[in-house]
Amino acid sequence: MDVGGAADCAAKRGGNKRTVDVREVVNGLMYVLSTGFQWRAIPKDLPPRSTVHDYFDLWAWDGTLDRIHHALYVHVVSRPTENPARAPPSSTVKASRARKKDAMGQAARQL
Repeated sequence: MDVGGAADCAAKRGGNKRTVDVREVVNGLMYVLSTGFQWRAIPKDLPPRSTVHDYFDLWAWDGTLDRIHHALYVHVVSRPTENPARAPPSSTVKASRARKKDAMGQAARQL
């Protein structure tokens, strides 16, 4: 799944070499977005919050986040549908528990 954009390109032409691992920036971004934590709560093993937030702003502005979202959406939609074993509806589970409870009550009354 190739997204292109800022995530996989080198540092700007004529500038210094990139010193931050872009994968770690993505990890930091995913951490904030998936946990709902505030930016200042990013763990110390990830890049500084200012770096992660700057990349978030850049990628939102240049459309990289939209391209990533679209690529992931296409990837998920194009997967062949599997037939996983589904959990029974909650009403079925409740009815089954009620039958078991009733049967246990009848057995106790017969003793």
